[in-house]
Amino acid sequence: SARLAEGGKLFLVGNSLGSNILVKYLGEEGFDQTLPPCVAGGISLGNPLHINSPSLIFPYGHLLSLGARKGILEHFRSFRKMNNSHHQQCIHKALCAATIGEFDRAMAPIYSRNDPYFPFTAKIGYERGEDYWTDASSYRVAQHVSVPLLTLLSKDDFLVYNPSVQKMTYLLENPNIMVVKTRCGGHLGWQESPPDSKNIFGVGTSWADTATADFIDAVIQCKKSNTNGVGIRFAESSSFIGERVMPEDLDPFRNTKSRL
Repeated sequence: SARLAEGGKLFLVGNSLGSNILVKYLGEEGFDQTLPPCVAGGISLGNPLHINSPSLIFPYGHLLSLGARKGILEHFRSFRKMNNSHHQQCIHKALCAATIGEFDRAMAPIYSRNDPYFPFTAKIGYERGEDYWTDASSYRVAQHVSVPLLTLLSKDDFLVYNPSVQKMTYLLENPNIMVVKTRCGGHLGWQESPPDSKNIFGVGTSWADTATADFIDAVIQCKKSNTNGVGIRFAESSSFIGERVMPEDLDPFRNTKSRL
């Protein structure tokens, strides 16, 4: 907030696990009413909602484990300075983990974390990997998101579609959240057709970028037209509504819906 211009607004965008962290942040801060006033909204792309590492099918669980173990090796000099035998045992088990589920179970006792409630006190460790996955899942606090949030999900997302759709009702119960589910797009793809001729990879630009920009613009326009300063919410019919907002004030969101 201190680095923003007076009256400046901040929109948060998260991808994949980053979007899970984003929604968890908005939900926890919304519950405690500690969300900075400069945060005007959020966009969540490819959010799994429910973290359950052992459910990842081959080879994705194994590939994620490789990346996690690589992170330990890159900082091994720092880990070697830990004299606690319990910490060393956990790190050794993690380096031997074949899947990301096994890695999480090994490292859960020494993961750093915060209480989900204000003042978000720092703590160390979980008793089990299952406790870590439950605490990390954003669906548990989605009902407390207090600012406009756009969630994009693709039906052919091989990584997050199944866990996400199983917990989708938690998002739909919150009138501040708009859920957009597309037929295709993969995991964070959403390439448009025809491909951009200037793109060296031969793929189109991401439709999600346009949807994100449209959503941000619509929220800003609606806030400008809402002179009473009342928060924006979405109706069950997916229309954007706010108390005392006249029908003509909803035009920016109608346009956004047509593009989505």
